[in-house]
Amino acid sequence: MKPAHPGRVPLGLLVSATVLASGLWAAEVVRPDVPTADERAALPARQAEFRRLHRDVTVAVFPVRLGSAADAGRASELADSLSRAGIGRVCAVTAPMPSAATIPAVAEHATPWNLARAFRAHLRGNPCGADYAILVDASGAEGVDFVLCDARGDWVLVGSRDFPPVAPRAWTGLVVDALLDLVNRAPPQPPPL
Repeated sequence: MKPAHPGRVPLGLLVSATVLASGLWAAEVVRPDVPTADERAALPARQAEFRRLHRDVTVAVFPVRLGSAADAGRASELADSLSRAGIGRVCAVTAPMPSAATIPAVAEHATPWNLARAFRAHLRGNPCGADYAILVDASGAEGVDFVLCDARGDWVLVGSRDFPPVAPRAWTGLVVDALLDLVNRAPPQPPPL
């Protein structure tokens, strides 16, 4: 194919080269399915604060997401399990997040981060009155995704755990174990990008 104007550089390439050369291309591209470096960097300080205060905080447990439904009864079960495990004063929230559908994932481990973004946006627009809030999505056939946010809606823990082969759908224990890992041991690693 013959160029329309021989000897001329297409404007798009010229602009791209100029932006790259000037260093203006340093801004990170934000994708809803992947946390930014700043978002990931903020997690350890928030986790340390939760670790320090976990016995004395209030934790709101939102209705557990099961497909397109939200189950308040399962939230009560999780709240009881967290209380027995010594994770603060836990209360179940009866009103589910308005959006029951998970944002479509474009990467294998994108779903927890999509869930985290949606939950953060919900809490920022609708504060729950607790020190922390947790949302669990047990819709997956192979595991559970969960998000723990502080009162401002900032992420403390974004996680995903696979169901053990011997006890499929034992999601409550997986979430409690993840929070106990956060409180008692080294913080769990966030799901890979």
